[in-house]
Amino acid sequence: MAEDAKECWSLSTLEELEQAVYISEQRFPTLNDGSRLKQFADFYMALGDETRLRIVGVLQVRDSCMCELVDALKIPASTMRHHLKILERGGLVQIRKEGKFTVYSLQKVKIQGIQPFEE
Repeated sequence: MAEDAKECWSLSTLEELEQAVYISEQRFPTLNDGSRLKQFADFYMALGDETRLRIVGVLQVRDSCMCELVDALKIPASTMRHHLKILERGGLVQIRKEGKFTVYSLQKVKIQGIQPFEE
């Protein structure tokens, strides 16, 4: 049966493919806006890792400095720095200085309605 399905498929012409691209760009204007598209890519990349999801979970509960996150999640500091930078680039965390500490807080509005963070 799978072979029958393969035989039924016919490749689209270049013109048909170009038409599909045109329609998608009309239907979803963000696809034409390079900077906005990059923001979406960075946002979803930030959520695309189990460790970063765990970090977001902790920050959903409370603001934390990097050393607290390292201790809580038992992740090496260099790895934590890498993940926090990606979360920052994705617009999910804000950074503020408090004395000698850099404190990370979650942009909670950005994850509203996203599982597993729905309450």
